Amino acid sequence: MSLFGVPFPPVQVTPADFVGRWSFCDDGWPGSLTLQHTGGEDLSGIYFSERFDDDFRVTGRVADGNPHAVELIVHEFNWLPEQRYSGYLLTRSRNAIAGRTQWKDQPFGFFATRAARQPLGLYRPGIAQGDDFAGSWTAYLDGETATVVLAADADAAVLRGSCTVGADGYDVIGTHGAEVPYDIALTMRTRSGGDIVAELSGHLMSRPKNAISGVMTAGDAHRGFIMIRYA
Repeated sequence: MSLFGVPFPPVQVTPADFVGRWSFCDDGWPGSLTLQHTGGEDLSGIYFSERFDDDFRVTGRVADGNPHAVELIVHEFNWLPEQRYSGYLLTRSRNAIAGRTQWKDQPFGFFATRAARQPLGLYRPGIAQGDDFAGSWTAYLDGETATVVLAADADAAVLRGSCTVGADGYDVIGTHGAEVPYDIALTMRTRSGGDIVAELSGHLMSRPKNAISGVMTAGDAHRGFIMIRYA
């Protein structure tokens, strides 16, 4: 059964699902995060930043009543007293976290995975543009794998394409750069302008431009998603 036909969440998530070592991508900056459960909904750990070549203390908390949602705080990091990362465990795989952070007044995307880090490479230097969102992407929608293909419609300033999840196909339309150049908002519908099945709001990794992460809303549920460019 497809992602959109499965009750959410399919299995109860607990704080223990966040415990362990994660490869971290903060707007393209790599690092590693180690978390432990300290009781109740609380987490603590260490973040090692390859950019700064240093360890930073982390505290976190799983949301009451929404156990796949987590807020992580990296202390004395990135020239801030604390930097907050709000994300969602991908419940169908439990091997990734995806969401957003904010540095001063700037929003950025982040994701963390159980797998060893794979360098994203550099798609194109410079400020993000509409064409940077075009192409073929492997998407992880709450942990279910999909293929998203997007084309930039420069005249209409929109993105158009498709999403394939198993045997199911959806139309996709979206916008980019609503607030900052690397913002993206996508709406997935059943074929031929049918019902909305999901809305994705996220950020292109502004430097490598080879990944997108953020929040997917399907029905009343908020879930994490990650998209990795492959063409």
